[in-house]
Amino acid sequence: GQLHAALQWAVAQQDSPGRVHAHSELIAAWAKKDPEAALRWAEAAALKENAQGNRYYPSPLSFIGGGWNDKAPRAQTADLYTKIQDPALRLETITNHVREWRAQDPAAARTWLETQTALTPEQTAALLSPPPRK
Repeated sequence: GQLHAALQWAVAQQDSPGRVHAHSELIAAWAKKDPEAALRWAEAAALKENAQGNRYYPSPLSFIGGGWNDKAPRAQTADLYTKIQDPALRLETITNHVREWRAQDPAAARTWLETQTALTPEQTAALLSPPPRK
């Protein structure tokens, strides 16, 4: 659609196509209209960055849940992240999302973790354990 075309054009204008995080609002808007298509694009962009050794933070996947001022419900975003096809990227993305979520709403994050089926029991247990002390 138009948002995908706009995002592709914007990324093509940059020196480094990996810097998609500069277009967070476009990614977030596209994810609102077509979450699975935006997820596939962001997953491919993240995998390309990783393969090139460009570990950008935040990842393009982090904007699937909305922009800074317009966040989608965290459970909805977590459910979408379970559809990431690359197992390592799926685990990394869900882990980052859940850690941030636990800091803001531990009960809701725990409930989601206890009912999801995308992670192994060991991965789920690790995310349910208390966060490390700083």
